[in-house]
Amino acid sequence: MLPLVSGVFIVFQNYTKVLTVKVSKKLIQIIDYFVYELGLWSSRSEFIREAIRLLIQKTLENNKKLFEESAGGKPVKKVLHEILATL
Repeated sequence: MLPLVSGVFIVFQNYTKVLTVKVSKKLIQIIDYFVYELGLWSSRSEFIREAIRLLIQKTLENNKKLFEESAGGKPVKKVLHEILATL
């Protein structure tokens, strides 16, 4: 589980989808160093998944007001809960 904002957690189950992204060669070199040389993560994918989770957490923590406000008529909190309920 990953804590998000005061009492909200993301639970990641064994359900994944493929997301293709382009990354600069320099960033890949850094990721590869962390993964293959230092052994800090088991794979590039695990590194990138953790980076995404941390950015989501940081975004929500830094924008607590946004978390409670509306997005298209629904509170962001409710939208996130609906998404997370499908994981």
